[in-house]
Amino acid sequence: MRLRLLFVLGLAACATTGAGSTPTRSTTTISVPAASPSGGGTATVAVTTTHDGRGASVALAAAPDAVWAALPDVLAGEGVAVEHVDQAGRVVGNRRLAVTRSLGRRRLSQLVDCGTNPFGEPLADSHRVEFSVLSSVKANQHGTGSVVETVLTAVGTASGAAASSAVRCESKGVLENAINRALTLHFAG
Repeated sequence: MRLRLLFVLGLAACATTGAGSTPTRSTTTISVPAASPSGGGTATVAVTTTHDGRGASVALAAAPDAVWAALPDVLAGEGVAVEHVDQAGRVVGNRRLAVTRSLGRRRLSQLVDCGTNPFGEPLADSHRVEFSVLSSVKANQHGTGSVVETVLTAVGTASGAAASSAVRCESKGVLENAINRALTLHFAG
């Protein structure tokens, strides 16, 4: 009995969750090829995404109305079925996107950290993960373009487990960056 109790305690000590990490602000700039506005070949477009643990944002030269119109297709292209549309607040996305194993063409462990099991395997790949992915569009401070902010939150639950056993998952910023990149490419060419 004592050996079994020690084993169970050992398993509990080995399991980790992403909930204890402290958000840090980071800015990522990537260059992607895009059709040149002059029509001659391609140009390189820099996509700067700021991720601070609460969301990721990107500034675009396009008008907010144009960005708002493009956003549902961009989200759908990244595997996010649009179920929430707040026209007045210009917020679009999905508040309860439940998936297992992958979202679009990415494994869930590439998108979120839900911790690991006692064997070091990511829980995101074995749990049912419920995402909230919401993007908002606002005019930039000069009124000459737009700022899009995407916020992703997620909770993972083991198959067949009670909702009370859910673990909070931390975004890795991959999906938010992909949305920002797709928006930038959409308006680059």
